[in-house]
Amino acid sequence: MLNKKALTLLELASIALIFITVIIVNKSNYIKSYNLLDHDIYYEFNQAIEIKDGINPYQRILRGDLYHNNKYATLLPSYYYFLLGIAAFSQFTFKGFVDNYRSVLLLFEFIGFGVIYLKFRENDQKALGLFAASFFLLNRWTIGNVALLKQDVIAITLLLLSLYFLDKKTRLAYLFFGLSLAIKHLGLLALPIYIAPLLFKKRSLKDFLLDILVMLFPIMSFSIIYLIWNFKAFIYSMLFSITRKNDSTTGSITTGYENLLTDSNMAFSSSYSMFSLLIPRLPLLVFSVFNLVLYFAKKINWSLYIMFAFIVFVALNPVYFDQYITWITPLIAFTALDWKKSNTNS
Repeated sequence: MLNKKALTLLELASIALIFITVIIVNKSNYIKSYNLLDHDIYYEFNQAIEIKDGINPYQRILRGDLYHNNKYATLLPSYYYFLLGIAAFSQFTFKGFVDNYRSVLLLFEFIGFGVIYLKFRENDQKALGLFAASFFLLNRWTIGNVALLKQDVIAITLLLLSLYFLDKKTRLAYLFFGLSLAIKHLGLLALPIYIAPLLFKKRSLKDFLLDILVMLFPIMSFSIIYLIWNFKAFIYSMLFSITRKNDSTTGSITTGYENLLTDSNMAFSSSYSMFSLLIPRLPLLVFSVFNLVLYFAKKINWSLYIMFAFIVFVALNPVYFDQYITWITPLIAFTALDWKKSNTNS
């Protein structure tokens, strides 16, 4: 039987081996900067540069429509300012930016690993924690996400930090949630968890309002400028993610209810209605509301709610991208831990 010191050394060695493996795997999937010129990160980099040059990147959507993707700026300004900081550190060259952004992503991968592992470790599930945290970093979706320099790993890690502190340091949890949304607002699917403390009477109204203000600060501190600059352009850019045509960059089948509910192949023009763009999302809305009712009726806990929320989103959203699966992989771990705890206590 190994003593406590030997077990600690084995634990540290296991983590070090996993980190080394992640570094090797990431490097084996590096894409040269000149091969990224037709990918989202190149357009996002240029949108950040436009902000530096005093250009509003959100105005581009007013020259197009809310159906066809013309590489609009669809993320919150805070994300582009985040990229601008990395670009400034890279002398505003795309190659330098790519090199430095890879290091940032690796850092957030390791932080995400740490959050998942600590959550399991606190519940005396070290082996399961190593498995769950490693799976988050070494599955094909996360590897592909990092290779293409997607922002999802950063937003996911900030969400995991928020969930980790939710029952420990509530206000810090709301800050991390706000930071996650500031990077990518797909995390809005988790919003009901942050409204529940007031509805379940776990927080006073005063504390809850302060929590919300802390959450909104990293989002609104940058967004307010663009809301004033061109309100319509900013709102349309934010709406585009839920009105765009069914699409996939992976060859996956995207057709679901679009052809049943509306003509998804119609040539949208200036005469399209918002209703016609949103109606293919009706099944997504119905199942999302059903999941929400289950949560607020206390039929499922928060970990099941959030995992179901993302599964429903991936399964019923007319738009499918592999990075969506990346969000589910760590949530499976949190749900597995809850299941393990409930079986241990029963």
